[in-house]
Amino acid sequence: MGHDRLLSGFKDGKPCFMLVFNKILGVAPKSKLRNGIDSVNSCHSKVVPIKCKSDVSNVSLQVYPKDGISSCMWPYIGQPDYIPPFAMLQVLNIPLETKIKIWCYADVDDLRIESDDEVDSAGHILKFFIIKKNTTTSNP
Repeated sequence: MGHDRLLSGFKDGKPCFMLVFNKILGVAPKSKLRNGIDSVNSCHSKVVPIKCKSDVSNVSLQVYPKDGISSCMWPYIGQPDYIPPFAMLQVLNIPLETKIKIWCYADVDDLRIESDDEVDSAGHILKFFIIKKNTTTSNP
């Protein structure tokens, strides 16, 4: 894949980021079986929703896959060939010259964020900042 293709979302002002939920210890999301019994063993048709938020109101955040990550990807218990769960995040409507704080998390009971105050202290949240710079230059 060429360098230009990798950065195409950035050039268009619609960057994509890979969100890797690496080695979150002790989290085993429960799935609902058709008969209503909770089970961590029936993961194939169940997902863990990924939630992303921004501190700038008009920024649009689109997470893929939209339904969430397969719950088969959880938990991490020290497996040697473990592949961490991941999702993609596309950021749209980024205003120029504005620092945007973005945070994403797996929306499961053990990791649920109840208030924005928890964002800076929780270790399982992916947090980052982006700034869209004005790259146009005018020649006098």
